[in-house]
Amino acid sequence: MLPTPSGPMFGCLVDIAYLLWQRAVDVRMLKEAQIDGGIGGYIRFKPGKTKKSSGKSVDILITPAIYEVLERARAVKKEYKVHGKPLITPYLFPTRKGTPHGKSGLFSMWDRARDRLGIDKDSPPDERIQFKDLCALGATDAAKAGEKIEAIQNRLVHTSTKTSEIYIKEAVPSKSAIDVAVPWPTK
Repeated sequence: MLPTPSGPMFGCLVDIAYLLWQRAVDVRMLKEAQIDGGIGGYIRFKPGKTKKSSGKSVDILITPAIYEVLERARAVKKEYKVHGKPLITPYLFPTRKGTPHGKSGLFSMWDRARDRLGIDKDSPPDERIQFKDLCALGATDAAKAGEKIEAIQNRLVHTSTKTSEIYIKEAVPSKSAIDVAVPWPTK
């Protein structure tokens, strides 16, 4: 597969979407000003979807994995030049012109990446995942790792666990670790 000019930044967008579980618009519009510190700091999201309803926002802890993606995106951004000068932009994942990726641009990159992987319009529907499915994948993986639904709900900025349960795409067995002894003699 041939590398593309937008490939490194697109890779950062995909990785951060999986790690943060935020909507594509909120990820592609992420500004440096929303990021407070390094590992142990926070990224503040005020999702557009909540502005007219709950008004909820979320501060997501910057883990080592998230920090690595942030730094990778910053390194890619440093390589961008406009008229030979360093690009100055408030966005973490800008285009080469310094603007945020548009909806159609992001989805076009996603479609081209799927096509390069051989996942085309004739592939089974479960293989034709969309960019927004990264959020559900992250939530599902967290549920499988034992995260509580309330923590998943908080990260997704949902007002009910029922909505968050929709994002968990596999039946995750509940765990029981109750340790009881037999109440009668066993010898």
